[in-house]
Amino acid sequence: MQRGVVIGIAGLALLVAFIAWRLGQSQKTRLTSANPVPTSESGASAREVAELRNQISTLRAQVRSQGAVLATQANATADPAAEQPPPSGPAPTPKTAEELRAIEVDYSNRVVAALDAELATESRDPTWSSQTERQIGSTLDGLASQGLRLDSSQCSTSLCKVIVKAETAANALRVPTMIRSLPPFNAGGMFFEYHDKQTFVFLERSGHSFPRVAVD
Repeated sequence: MQRGVVIGIAGLALLVAFIAWRLGQSQKTRLTSANPVPTSESGASAREVAELRNQISTLRAQVRSQGAVLATQANATADPAAEQPPPSGPAPTPKTAEELRAIEVDYSNRVVAALDAELATESRDPTWSSQTERQIGSTLDGLASQGLRLDSSQCSTSLCKVIVKAETAANALRVPTMIRSLPPFNAGGMFFEYHDKQTFVFLERSGHSFPRVAVD
């Protein structure tokens, strides 16, 4: 609809310009003619000029009217949402320490569940699984003097689950630092979960990746 109005305004403007040109030509002819114009022809020219001026006035009024219609339509089709101010409301309430801790525990539980499921569905690698389990036992035997003991280890094709027992809860929290640089724990990524005096260690085989768990 707006395109039609624009074309109509352009056409009217051209018509106004054409009539104005005709009016100018008529007046120029009257002024530059070498021979006097008969009275009857002069009267006809005067009437023609007056008629042309009336047509120009009418067409200019139509152009102004069409322009007003176009402006009204543009305002009517404007996006009202763009004119509205952004919603103002209270800022989100920061989470408390207890809420953040609950989120952390929930995420950790979901990661452990995903890793346990992966371990349960994977088959063992006949070579890598047994060799890695022996390395785990040997490394933790060497840490017995520091209060750590191997409770169990299980390796599938892409990961291992190791449960380490410590003499104290504080010592259980030190397990990551104590084993990180020792084989086979230094070969891949690890995930740790703590339960009192026990540390659950999930070891990622080099060249493999843990299943990804989205953070809510």
